[in-house]
Amino acid sequence: MENIAILVLNYNTFLKSKKCIESCKKQIGINYTIFLVDNNSNDDSLKKIKEIYKDSIEYIKFDDNYGYAGGNNKAIKIVNDLNYDYSFILNSDTELIGEFLLKNLMQGFKMGKNIAMVAPYIYNVTSNGNVLNPNKSIYLDLLVKSKILPFNKKIYNDEYENILEAQRFCNINKK
Repeated sequence: MENIAILVLNYNTFLKSKKCIESCKKQIGINYTIFLVDNNSNDDSLKKIKEIYKDSIEYIKFDDNYGYAGGNNKAIKIVNDLNYDYSFILNSDTELIGEFLLKNLMQGFKMGKNIAMVAPYIYNVTSNGNVLNPNKSIYLDLLVKSKILPFNKKIYNDEYENILEAQRFCNINKK
């Protein structure tokens, strides 16, 4: 069975990180470890999280704030060195809905040998309810049109009745 590292990036977001971790702990049917990745918080959020979760999750503490991309990239390097097969990156303000989200996402990797990344649909919480985030931008469109990034392919998984978005990246990180 695959070994998944769930990376929750925290920077002074105790309550959000706690809610995110609680939603992660509900995932079933897969082998995973939750890592709180502290991006040099200057409040007591890391301390509070450790008091609640003790050794039921793992901790990565940075002595500098590397920002979103830098913090996640450094955390991915650490879990890769610990021989995790996959990394699932979460902002502290996200919640996983349902018990099988990660298991369903893992099915996306089994649908083709060239799939290097899968992602669920993302919904924004608004005063009008949950609204699908189209994840569209001029920058992403330009990268797709110039063939730097491939077009997203929507995959329907009958077994779990879950729609996955999979981006096909051939030979990723092999430059």
